Amino acid sequence: MFAFTNRTCIIGKLDSRTVQLSIDRLYRDMDMVFPRCTYNDGCDTSICFEKLPHMEAESWIIEINKDRMDVKAADDLGIVYAFAEISRRFLGVLPFWFWMDCRPERKAVIWIEEQRIVSRKAAVRYRGWFFNDETFLSRWNPGGDETLAWEMGFEACLRCGGNMVIPGDVDNFRKYRKLASDMGLILTHHHVEILGAPMFLNVYPEENPSYRENGALFEKLWEDAVREQAGERTVYAVGFRGQGDCAFWESEGAGADMTDQEKGAFISGIIRKQAALVRKYVKDAVLCTNLYGELMELYREGCLDIPEDIIKIWADNGYGRMVARRRDNHNPRTPALPAGADERKGKHGIYYHASFYDLQAASHTTMLPQPPEYFDRQLWEAFENGLTEYLIVNCSSVRQHVCTLDMISRIWNGEHIDSAGFYSDFAGRYFKNGSLRIAKLYEEYPMRCIRYGFQEDETAGEQFYTHCVRILAGEWMQDCKRPAQALDWAVKTDSLASQVAWLQEKCAGKEREFFDYAERCEAEGERLYGVLTLQVILHREGCAGVGHFCEAWHLWEQHDFMEAFYECGLAAEHFSEGHEALLRAETGIWKGFYQFERFADYKFAAHTLRCLMSYIRIYDDGPSYYRWDAKLRRLCGKGEIFSNWDNHETEAELFGRMKAIRCGTLKNELIVWRRV
Repeated sequence: MFAFTNRTCIIGKLDSRTVQLSIDRLYRDMDMVFPRCTYNDGCDTSICFEKLPHMEAESWIIEINKDRMDVKAADDLGIVYAFAEISRRFLGVLPFWFWMDCRPERKAVIWIEEQRIVSRKAAVRYRGWFFNDETFLSRWNPGGDETLAWEMGFEACLRCGGNMVIPGDVDNFRKYRKLASDMGLILTHHHVEILGAPMFLNVYPEENPSYRENGALFEKLWEDAVREQAGERTVYAVGFRGQGDCAFWESEGAGADMTDQEKGAFISGIIRKQAALVRKYVKDAVLCTNLYGELMELYREGCLDIPEDIIKIWADNGYGRMVARRRDNHNPRTPALPAGADERKGKHGIYYHASFYDLQAASHTTMLPQPPEYFDRQLWEAFENGLTEYLIVNCSSVRQHVCTLDMISRIWNGEHIDSAGFYSDFAGRYFKNGSLRIAKLYEEYPMRCIRYGFQEDETAGEQFYTHCVRILAGEWMQDCKRPAQALDWAVKTDSLASQVAWLQEKCAGKEREFFDYAERCEAEGERLYGVLTLQVILHREGCAGVGHFCEAWHLWEQHDFMEAFYECGLAAEHFSEGHEALLRAETGIWKGFYQFERFADYKFAAHTLRCLMSYIRIYDDGPSYYRWDAKLRRLCGKGEIFSNWDNHETEAELFGRMKAIRCGTLKNELIVWRRV
């Protein structure tokens, strides 16, 4: 048997930065398991690696005998994956060990039987993560090291069998591109930052972002970007969209009068220019283009002419369904899969969301509420339709989406998954104690979440609560007689009252379910808190906040304004509690992780509700502002006497008095109020 100890040495030719970093990681993993070696230099057993170029790309073989472990790999990535397998299989270092706070068990020696392990071929050629909307990673510096989070993110992608990455938006792409490349990852690009170039307005803020007016400036940005990346393995994204993830005719302020055929011909011409530019500097360059938003509609209409050697990337709708995404109130739900022989020609890939934000009902700070079977069905159907060349997954800031990312990585590695097998395996690996209970808690998550529509994918993430409330509260203060058009995507009616009733019906009974669910999660302790319990609490507080908000509206309709004010305060309290739950998750290395949460933004939802409280008070208690005070004094048994000796109370002070009368407790300031 092979003795794996702190005196096992790694031997081989150091011919690249990628190989050196993979060796460093394996030694670090050994240090997490074995006692630090205090011996003189020397080794008892060895891990010997070599590259065999005749092997299939990225493949590897591990052969173990009594005193030697031989690793044979096709290339740098083959060595990276082989070492990751040694860490996982023998040391117990799991792909998401860092993100799940799950260090391996300490041991003095690990005995390994003689065996031969051979890699499996992945189901997708280029596969990896897009660190998009990476709000939490961008300014989080664990231990004062601003690169650690990104290194751990790239490492997790590699350990999951990924080979490609978009290392963040805008500045982050350029900042962490070299680190990703050094670690062995292939670069690719955001569909807004074509060829990895910065957006036009970021470089030329005084110029009109029009290709027809400033084509030379656009082309200079593209050429500079290609030249910078010429020495790095890259899948170059070509295409043309406007500034800020929209159609070019929306951001230019011109071109809207063009026909779809003219728009398609214009974009097709630019794509061919970009392809020629890349091939000027990179022999055998790999190119892709995103059929995203308006581009898919143009493609489906036959208006885009894309060369067959460019990978066409089809996107899900942000909710894991391979249909066109909803934009504002426009929800075409056009299937996002090639139809017929003509569309299937050439190479195809997928842009898929584990994380998304649409300021409507998406999941960014919580995981997408769908079971393993859903992802299995969606992605394997796409593979069967030929979308096997490319798969980039929007992973956001990783931690809150570990479970989903693990599911998707198993699929891109060629597995089929289901709830029975996946959750028990996931919990068994990451939670040694209570794994069966924790598996059940994870399995319960997609079943508990709200379904806001009739389609399978129309399940609500944390944004559903805050944005529905903010939309309705804003309309309430502007004109409470008319419906909120910004909510037409969910419920298009003729009155605000019916929209509120719809929202209340969707959340009815869910608050109690989430309270019970959260209690069972909290009973499992601190480690589950940061990765599942927190997400359940966000749903719980969102549901509760929505419930009190809707009750406030009904009281307003009944002209019971003071009670409407109070219910609105309770709603604000729940959203504030959601924000506090995020802060409670910032323990240890995670200090400051959630400080810039802004897509759901429970804290701001509470602020919006406080504004509504002020509006309700002004509407009914103004302009003298004594009648509510008089009512409260009567409730306290002080008759109708009121005082001119004191200052007028703020809304926070007034709410505090009301709450003290009802439940006898008070927490100062309108930051986090206790639930009743």
